[in-house]
Order: sequence, then C-alpha cells, then structure tokens
Amino acid sequence: MKKKKFVIIRAVLALGMIVGLGLDLPLSLRLYDPENRIGRFINAAAMVPSFLMLELCCCIRIRYNRDDRWMFVWGLSLGLLAGVLCATEINRGLHYPEYLAVIVGLIASRAVMAVFMALKVEVNHKHYVIATSMIVSALGVFALTAAVKYLWGRLRF
Repeated sequence: MKKKKFVIIRAVLALGMIVGLGLDLPLSLRLYDPENRIGRFINAAAMVPSFLMLELCCCIRIRYNRDDRWMFVWGLSLGLLAGVLCATEINRGLHYPEYLAVIVGLIASRAVMAVFMALKVEVNHKHYVIATSMIVSALGVFALTAAVKYLWGRLRF
C-alpha cells in the first residue's frame, strides 16, 4: 500500500512539473511585473526568507563556536551580509537610497543576532550540523542560480 501512495504522489508531482513548464513564463511575467502590486511585493520580498534563514543559521554557528575566534568572525560577517542583502532586497520596493538600506540592514541584523544570543543558552551539535548544512546549501543555491541565469541569458526560464 505504501508503494502505491508514493507512485501516486510522484505522478502528481510529475504532472505538476509538466504543467508548470508551460505556465512558468506567463506566471512569471504576471507575478514579477513591477507595474502591479503583486509584482512590486514579490520583487521586494522574494529573497527575504532565504536571507533571514541564512542569518539565523549564522547565529547558531556563532553560538556553538563562541570560543573559536575565526568561526565567530566568519559567522558574524556572513550574518551581517545576510542582513544587508535582506534590507537591500526589501528596499527594491521602497526606493530609499541604497546606503540607507545597508545601514538599516547592518543595524537590524546585529539586533537579531544580539537577541538570538541573549535568548539561546546552548546549541547542541545536531543544530550546528543542520545550520552548517543550510548555510552551505543556501550559498550553493545562490551561486548555482546566478550561474544558470547568466548562462541562460534571462532572469527567469
């Protein structure tokens, strides 16, 4: 019975992917259109969850490696960069000067890190491994996506 359920689930996912191939470009043109509200919102907030996840994973790494100065500096730098990228991504919809977005991003990411460090008492090895995996995955996805978009020649497939 379990095998039959997986076959059905895979068939539905495959069908969704096939339908998605035909609908991807029209949906992208509608959803990413900067002339409508949905397009402005998606353009402004699309990457925010990824950057917040990256920042929180950096907080976990910093907390776990608080005695290792190199890991602390690396995690802090990457977390602050994630905060800056998050703020500049949001700013694409708000149109404030870029330097203001960078300053807000640095302050906000440092505040998130400070709160996280104050709340978390200990981080175990399991959380550390998951956070490290997510950081590596996120950076890999960002690099791979940028490379494929560049090679493809369009922002969206």
